Amino acid sequence: DPVTEVDGERSHINTKHFAFSDPQVRAAMALLCDRQGIQEFIYGRTGIATANFVNFPVRFRSSNNKFEFHIDKANQLLDAAGWRRGSDGIREKGGRKLKFLYQTSINTTRQKAQQIIKQACQKAGIELELKAVTGSVFFSSDVANPDTYGKFYADMQMYTTTMTQPDPERFMDQFLSKEVSSKANK
Repeated sequence: DPVTEVDGERSHINTKHFAFSDPQVRAAMALLCDRQGIQEFIYGRTGIATANFVNFPVRFRSSNNKFEFHIDKANQLLDAAGWRRGSDGIREKGGRKLKFLYQTSINTTRQKAQQIIKQACQKAGIELELKAVTGSVFFSSDVANPDTYGKFYADMQMYTTTMTQPDPERFMDQFLSKEVSSKANK
């Protein structure tokens, strides 16, 4: 949770996000990401739409993961999970609205992708606030800067990462809890 502080730290590993801890919200957000449209209209043949994080070598690519863009299914999931539309059209549950801060570095293609996702989210009753941070700030390791991707003081963020070695084990280490930015690991 990028808002709740624990021991003076935001985005602390011991917090739970108010909405993304709900599997139905995560599934709905996946349905609201028009990967094929983003590939076709923004990235072209330089960005292949996929449901996987690891795509190469092929032996590590899961054939079990699929993706689809389906606003109606996303609405059904959110309805079933108890996220109701308020008078302003934004869904809410337990006094919290589905309003997310979605950040990335300043990059024309990323801003276009953000807009596509934002439009789909609006149709599902989710409000996205878009934030674009200068690349030299976003990708810096300045521990005092709140706008770095490592601090992740947003609900969602987008950036490109590359696997530079043939074995994806080290690449996937970025998802280990010991890798979460904290005071302890600076």
